[in-house]
Amino acid sequence: MKRQPKDIVVDENRDVDVGWFETCFRTSYTGSLEAAEDLLKEIKESFTHRQNRLFFTSWLVTVQAVIMIVTLSVYGLAPVGFKFKDEQTQVVTTGLSIETRSRQIRQNPWIGPSFEDLIHLGAKYGPCMRHDKKIYEKIAQERANERDNTACCVRLDGTGCVQLTKFECDRGVFTKWIKWNKTNVNGKIRSSGSVCGQDPRDCLQPESTGVHQWLDDITKWPRCRQGGDNRSHLLNMRYEVTGRPCCIGIQGECVMATEDECDFLMGYYHENYTLCSQVNCMQSICGLSDFLDPESPDQFYRIAIALFLHVGIIHCIISITFELLVLPYLETVAGWFRVMIIFMLSGIGGNIVSAFFTPYQPDVGPSGALFGLLAALVIQVAQKWTMWKHPIWELAKLLIFISVLFLIGFLPFVDNFAHFAGFILGLLLSAVFLPYIARRGVDTQEEIEIRKKTKKIFIAVAAPVVLVLFSLFFFLFYLHEDFYCIGCKYFSCIPFTDTFCLDLDTNLRPRQSDLEGL
Repeated sequence: MKRQPKDIVVDENRDVDVGWFETCFRTSYTGSLEAAEDLLKEIKESFTHRQNRLFFTSWLVTVQAVIMIVTLSVYGLAPVGFKFKDEQTQVVTTGLSIETRSRQIRQNPWIGPSFEDLIHLGAKYGPCMRHDKKIYEKIAQERANERDNTACCVRLDGTGCVQLTKFECDRGVFTKWIKWNKTNVNGKIRSSGSVCGQDPRDCLQPESTGVHQWLDDITKWPRCRQGGDNRSHLLNMRYEVTGRPCCIGIQGECVMATEDECDFLMGYYHENYTLCSQVNCMQSICGLSDFLDPESPDQFYRIAIALFLHVGIIHCIISITFELLVLPYLETVAGWFRVMIIFMLSGIGGNIVSAFFTPYQPDVGPSGALFGLLAALVIQVAQKWTMWKHPIWELAKLLIFISVLFLIGFLPFVDNFAHFAGFILGLLLSAVFLPYIARRGVDTQEEIEIRKKTKKIFIAVAAPVVLVLFSLFFFLFYLHEDFYCIGCKYFSCIPFTDTFCLDLDTNLRPRQSDLEGL
């Protein structure tokens, strides 16, 4: 029968094992641990045996790898690099002419999908998690413009019509702008409209009659699901609608475009709708589950989903490699459930803080959770303080490694807010969940009792602090939509060049249509 290690013991009868940290950082123990080579051998064998039961490590790595493979299979790869790539092509426009259109695509240095696709998959993105006042103010302005300043622009050669402003319509050749101005339409005086492809005089479902008569506000009109027989008598209904609502970008912007144009701009085309006010572009952009209230995005679960997504192949390889190096050791020492709690809560907390400070930056990946694991290693070093030959040096090596990772956080698409918050939460959570360490035969019973009491004090202090921090940033995120930190963007990305951090501002970006002539 094998002799069991007698020099070290932890609570719940867990042996202290030699893992990645001790191996890579060439740590050296004091006293009997250094001398007893056979004891270290047995500890390593124990570590190897317990690796066969690394439930959380195996599950996490498998899920992340499968999701990465499926993501690339469905969405493909964006251009690789740190800049914007300019692309041009010829498309059929709303005027039914073939014209050259251009677009800018944000390159992905990690070899992965576009950031629009990552948002659709479940990236941490503030406007998909709450009602964003700034974005919906812009949407309200665009709807007001659609209500007051647009009407059906008809090409007199009979080739089609599209909803435009008078200025946009007048730029065309042989066009007529059909604007209602206190016009009697089906017994109701109207000044808002007309609309290409939709008219209260030519809709049977829903019908515009009696108390259900459509308002004199085209942005309040429902989608007509069944047309009538008056189409040929109404100029705005007579011709094919050449432009439909197209949701572009990541901030709910809608333009009228052909399907060809919309596809080129990587937008979401709504072929069954006639007005931008009839579509929910934020829902189209965010994807996943429908909002309970169309005007109030509520996908708060993104803070957890984002932990299993990666911005690209390189990012995924780095994360999985890190997890395979660190998680087996921690899971062996503390058990899969405790490590899972530290990982998930550190990652979720990091994403909450990141969403508050940088709501308009889509982020994916378990960076906050990984820094929570690094914090757990720091706690492990502190717990073994009297067991090291040079404890300060052991701690310094780990902190230097962590500092280097923080520096990497100043690159584009790497979130230092999640890093910092995940690390702080990881320290607190590790103080609560990691087992304390005592050395049988070396530590006296009195010293062991002191460590037990110290552990209880840590739990009593750290647990409420974690709860307060989660509650604080949860309420800040939902109650302070107007928060804007001018210098916060430099904490996540330092602009070494003019385009290095472009499109990664912490504030709402200007809404610019990529469609010329609309």
